[in-house]
Amino acid sequence: MAGKHRRLTQILTLLCLLAAIPPAWAADQKRNLFGPEKFVRTTGAPNIYERTFNVPSHVGSPYSLEILNGAPDGGHGSIPDAVSSATVSLDGQEIVRRNEFSNTTATIRKDITLSSGSHRLEVQVNSAPDSYFRLTISGTIHLADLGTARSGHSATAQNDGSLLFAGGVGSAASASAESFDPATLKTSPLQATLRAGRFDHSANSLPRGETLIIGGSDSSGPLPSSELFRPSSKTFMPIPGAPRITRTGHSATLLADGSVLILGGAGATGASLRESESFNPNQDPLTGALYDPSTGVFTLLPHALLVPRANHTATLLSNGQVLVTGGRNADGVLASAELFDPATGSSTLLSASMNSARAEHSATLRPDGSVLIAGGAGTSGLLDSIEIYASQTFSDSPTKLIMPRRNHTATLLPIGEILIAGGEGANGTLTHTELVGPPAADTAAPQIGATTPVNGATGVDLNAIVGVRFSEPIDVSTINVRLTAAGAAVAGVTGSGESGLYAFFVPMQLLRAGTLHTVELLGVRDLAGNSLANVSFSFTTAAAPAISSFAPTHGTRGTQIRILGSGFDPSGPQRNIVAVGTTNAAVSAVAETTLTISIPQSAAIGAQKITVKTRGGTVSSTDDFTVDNPVPTLTSISPTQANANSPAITINATGSDFAPNAVAYAGANALATMVTNANALTAQIPASFLTTAGLLPVRVFNPPPGGGFSATFNFTVIANKASIGNFVWSDLNANGIQDPGEPGLSGVKVTLLNANGIALATTTSDANGIYRFSDLDSGSYAIQVVPPAGFDFTAPDQGTDDSRDSDYDPNIGGTGLITLTAGQDVTSVDIGLFILPARFDISSPMNGETDVAVTRETILRFTQPLATVPDVTSSALYAEFGGQRLSTRIHVAP
Repeated sequence: MAGKHRRLTQILTLLCLLAAIPPAWAADQKRNLFGPEKFVRTTGAPNIYERTFNVPSHVGSPYSLEILNGAPDGGHGSIPDAVSSATVSLDGQEIVRRNEFSNTTATIRKDITLSSGSHRLEVQVNSAPDSYFRLTISGTIHLADLGTARSGHSATAQNDGSLLFAGGVGSAASASAESFDPATLKTSPLQATLRAGRFDHSANSLPRGETLIIGGSDSSGPLPSSELFRPSSKTFMPIPGAPRITRTGHSATLLADGSVLILGGAGATGASLRESESFNPNQDPLTGALYDPSTGVFTLLPHALLVPRANHTATLLSNGQVLVTGGRNADGVLASAELFDPATGSSTLLSASMNSARAEHSATLRPDGSVLIAGGAGTSGLLDSIEIYASQTFSDSPTKLIMPRRNHTATLLPIGEILIAGGEGANGTLTHTELVGPPAADTAAPQIGATTPVNGATGVDLNAIVGVRFSEPIDVSTINVRLTAAGAAVAGVTGSGESGLYAFFVPMQLLRAGTLHTVELLGVRDLAGNSLANVSFSFTTAAAPAISSFAPTHGTRGTQIRILGSGFDPSGPQRNIVAVGTTNAAVSAVAETTLTISIPQSAAIGAQKITVKTRGGTVSSTDDFTVDNPVPTLTSISPTQANANSPAITINATGSDFAPNAVAYAGANALATMVTNANALTAQIPASFLTTAGLLPVRVFNPPPGGGFSATFNFTVIANKASIGNFVWSDLNANGIQDPGEPGLSGVKVTLLNANGIALATTTSDANGIYRFSDLDSGSYAIQVVPPAGFDFTAPDQGTDDSRDSDYDPNIGGTGLITLTAGQDVTSVDIGLFILPARFDISSPMNGETDVAVTRETILRFTQPLATVPDVTSSALYAEFGGQRLSTRIHVAP
């Protein structure tokens, strides 16, 4: 690839240097219309010769007649074997008179008037025996150049006979396009441009008339993109597909089924490729989609070229094989050639090679089946030579190109001439064009080489297109393909391909299943005007599937069903799409008359049609298959119990196979149910079901079809339990009332006593002073508390607000008996504690003791521990001497 970009840089540099040089223009080309033919005098009466010749419409004036008399010897005077007396008449009018001949007249030239069509020539010779002259009649071809200099561009024959020139490299990678009219031999620019400027790409006319443009390069390197030209709107549009291998300098050949074979080229790294791939606009018949290049798919093929090559040619031959010639790879410019057979995917290296190694050349199929190989880059530079491929051999042609060139195009025109256009010449990129011709005389009628589908084919896809390959290129303007289904005309589009070697018919709708279709070709002529005998061939489309019965007729998801019928595709389960309702089912076995499926887990419950789709069409069962609800499985409920007389409670149930309309039951009663999914639901047990202690059997019911009850889980309604408790607090001011800011006491031991004073349970108050005894039966209870060290009970029942007083009576060692009823929650049993005032118990020195040392430590022992809050400070505890406070250091021992 690097070499390709160096070439582009060289071209651009050369163009800058040659900016002042005018472009090369195509000169008028002389084309012989008759002769040269030798007319000889024998003996006896004057020799009379009558001939006819044709003037094609593309050969115009000036017309001339030229006679070379005798055998010129290069000397002067009498000419050996010269005719001394003869006449030449054209269409009954004498244009060369008897007296214009003599033994000394070497050449006679006449300007003549001709028109397109057939003409009659009469020659009368009356001279010495064995004298002769040669006569030639010629005209002039006026051929226009390209409107834009192009190299590495494409030229694609369109269905109307015109050519589409696109892209190439001039001053840069070009996105411009122009059209060539073979009737006027002139080009005209298109307003539309390629989506991306590119050169060394491929371009193929497709069966519906679009032109597919693949890959190539721009100044940044190989392009992965592709696009379509639509002749109806004369616009270029991108296509979503991209080649599996990015390529430039590759070849692309249209095949009879409407796909495109892509061979070789240079990859993204610049290395020449052997790999092949295809572009296929044919859709899988199971999709029901028609032939559509805009959704075509690129697919790598398992076969490849034998020799990696880029900038080669690939020419479709009349036998359906593809001739691949020349190109270049790491070994240099190639002379080798190979035949690629699309039918087998194999390639055969020819024993014969081209006479000249060449790359960036052209190779064009001619009406006689030979291939004209022209120009290109050889081992020593540009080539003007032409060689002919025929019968797996190569031979040099005496004809040469007017101008040596490479990266040009060479396209067979409806007039039988080959148009050579553009390319790179010795002085840069060319606009120059020339014609190589005329075609050899052809009187043989064209024949059918192959058809797709083949005659008598059965089981043809409903979205198939019709392709016909001829024995030679035909005049595309005469293509007339008629397709009928059981005698009724099928609407479609007629097209051509590979410069008239193919004719196509693309139906506009799916073909009728199981029906005999007939293809007729009417009025087809080759480029010489020879008619193809009206021919027809037929094929039968794939039969539509039919369902006669299935068993069983109902079942749950996962049930295996055996379907009986006809027209099923035995090639594999994946070629039969079976749906139950709107849900596709897995096909486990298939024969032409039976299908085995399993009802999908996501199939809708209830009556469903079974639908079978094959490449022959779609059929739905007359009878319904009933998808049954399964019997649900219940694995858990939560919660599993509630107190009697509780309010309504929501339970969560888990399990499997819950139908969307499943209902939970408590005993024989349906509950309000909401199904979350097949494994979970919620249901509400109303308060009216919770008034009496006992068991409620809970189960889940799936309604018909099918369905039923799950196993039972018991929900327990338990007798109501009571609770008692509340608050233990620090009564800072010891007034027996809970004042704002008085904190709860944590860690206080609280004991629950029954009516007989027996301890039933013990707990401690939490961080906020809260305590509680729960799950109590109805009865009488009392609370007993052990106060923390330094605390005592505050006076009970102080104030008028029972919710703020203390309920603990230290005189009886607890609260009074509190009677609880079932379900009662008593939250007003509060216990107030206050810090006891501290008094001196013992001191050292003792009170009144004398002779105490000044430095002696004083120890005080109190009747009870001092509270930790507030701290003892020197302002609260101090010593005096003589009315003066002494400096004091205080230490509180535990």
